[in-house]
Amino acid sequence: MWTSRVSSTLAHELSHYLLATVHAPIPGGNDLNELATEFTVAYCGFGVFGANAAFTFEQHQDNFGQGWSSSRSGYFSERTWAFTIASSARSRAWIRPSTISRTAPAT
Repeated sequence: MWTSRVSSTLAHELSHYLLATVHAPIPGGNDLNELATEFTVAYCGFGVFGANAAFTFEQHQDNFGQGWSSSRSGYFSERTWAFTIASSARSRAWIRPSTISRTAPAT
């Protein structure tokens, strides 16, 4: 799973660079810089890397024992990544609104 984290980190850091070239202030100020960076990752089409790296679960077993581990990375949860990717795709007309309404989870 290290490739997902490397891809996610690279996309995140490149988004920092991209945001640094924008001369307008970030909405919400510098306190929201990292969240704006994650939104930029999704808007540029790399959100799937962030979503894949948001949560990892690993199980191991050998002759002497077994166990598991989980970890989270990034600033967004899996659910937030899903929303951000869908919003970015919709705003760029990559998907139709009818597609979103059919795939939305029941609440």
